[in-house]
Amino acid sequence: MKPQKLKRLPEFASLGFDQPQVSSNGVDVDLVFPKQLPLVVDGRVTGLIAAVRFELAIACYFGLPNDEALSGHPLSRFGLEPYRAYEVLGSAWIEELSARNSVHPNHRGDSFADMHHFLFTFKDELFECVASGYQLVFEV
Repeated sequence: MKPQKLKRLPEFASLGFDQPQVSSNGVDVDLVFPKQLPLVVDGRVTGLIAAVRFELAIACYFGLPNDEALSGHPLSRFGLEPYRAYEVLGSAWIEELSARNSVHPNHRGDSFADMHHFLFTFKDELFECVASGYQLVFEV
């Protein structure tokens, strides 16, 4: 397993007030979070939030550890840092989800081959999701 930093996303807040929010419609999962610092352009505040949609999500987790306890996460030994977004290559979680689903009469192990494990580390929690992909939905 190896966490690899995602580069196509804006940096997000590390100032102790990030308060990310997660919502799901049963197919996709949306993660909304404050960006690094708001900017004032022509008298208007911009650069406040970003939203990422995880497509065809099959599992997600939102909770502990926070940034102060990140070393307790199983992937911390691979270099997890606070306030970052990662894709976990060779994910044991995807393997575990496939094994759990193997009792389904129509289970095909290869149906998990195109899944990706994403991990975001915030101030007070982290977010993990297994999905077919992600896209930046909006930045304000």
